[in-house]
Amino acid sequence: YALPPILRLLFMRAFTQMQRPTAKEWASALQIIEKRLVPCRNNAKHMHPSDGNCVICEVQYNANVIPRTGNAPARTESLPASIVQTAVHSAARRATRSPIIPTIQATPVIPPPILRSQVQRTNQLGSAQVVQIVAAGNYTAALCADGNVISWGAREFTQLPAGLSDVKQLFAAPHRIFAIHLNGSLSSWGIKPAPVLPLGQSWDKVAIGNYEMLGLLSNGQVVLYEASGKNTELKLPDVIAIAMGDRHYVTLTQNGEVRAWGDNSRRQTNIPKDLTNITVIVARGYCTGIIKSNGQVYILHNDAKLTTIPSTAKNVIALAIAQNVIIALKKDHTLTAWGYTTNPAVQYPTNAKDINAIAAGDAHGVALRTDGKVIAWGSNSHGQCDVPSNIAG
Repeated sequence: YALPPILRLLFMRAFTQMQRPTAKEWASALQIIEKRLVPCRNNAKHMHPSDGNCVICEVQYNANVIPRTGNAPARTESLPASIVQTAVHSAARRATRSPIIPTIQATPVIPPPILRSQVQRTNQLGSAQVVQIVAAGNYTAALCADGNVISWGAREFTQLPAGLSDVKQLFAAPHRIFAIHLNGSLSSWGIKPAPVLPLGQSWDKVAIGNYEMLGLLSNGQVVLYEASGKNTELKLPDVIAIAMGDRHYVTLTQNGEVRAWGDNSRRQTNIPKDLTNITVIVARGYCTGIIKSNGQVYILHNDAKLTTIPSTAKNVIALAIAQNVIIALKKDHTLTAWGYTTNPAVQYPTNAKDINAIAAGDAHGVALRTDGKVIAWGSNSHGQCDVPSNIAG
């Protein structure tokens, strides 16, 4: 997961039987990533995209070039073994060389805020290459490699803000979508109004609840934004990931520790004691999902149908939470799901293979395949499963 989604997809295509990327595709992806470069927290001489971990540190860590102590970089388990082995050997040979530091713009230009009234219908792009999918409620959205967004489903979510471009990451909640741009600025659209946010901040991640929003800024600060306009900086050091349900909050630190607080009416903040080596956290509604570095899954809820992990849920690398359903992506790029069979999201299709990412709404599931195509299943009450033909698998 250290490689940005754009490069991860290209490498998968280059080293498998799928169509190999063209030189133009590589150049376009690298140009996008170059705009996102920031210094590594562990070694200022290393540069890496702001939406990923330091690839140099990761490779050196796996090659035992740097000690296995302190804040270890992310693992390379999500990439095929042949790619990882090649990268490790190359890094070991080059470990003593001085890295080339690219020149980047020191001060990002923050565009003017995008007003909710400035909307346009979704543009159905030509040959779009999807690098991220998100879903919630009755809608689905996809981020393309060129920084554009495609959304479908409930009407309020298909009306994109005018001029929406250069997006590097999407975040979804049942009532609103947030997009972080390459320059760190934030846009949003949907049903409920967004919390009042200060201008000029550089965002890394956001998590949206029912009435509040949790933000992880590029400087490492974690801030709680309330609908009333009150903003509170939380003294939470070393946070690398955040998640939020309706009224509860979850954070993950660099050393794999999880913190959770807020509403605990369904035991969604009951973190097991001595739970360490966490790599993934997710939250939705009154439920929390956790994945350890060994692929073991924990679901925090008071319903045994959700918390009882099936034997098929081994070596899990990603989770998506629907209403009373859990969908899991495994290391072998296959899916498994459990929960209430009355929710059609639990019944993923037979063509759900070679999967790289997953997302879920209230009653539908979405998957991004390794070939960059998108599939969806479950309830289609608002067209949330009608994947546009240019990205449909």
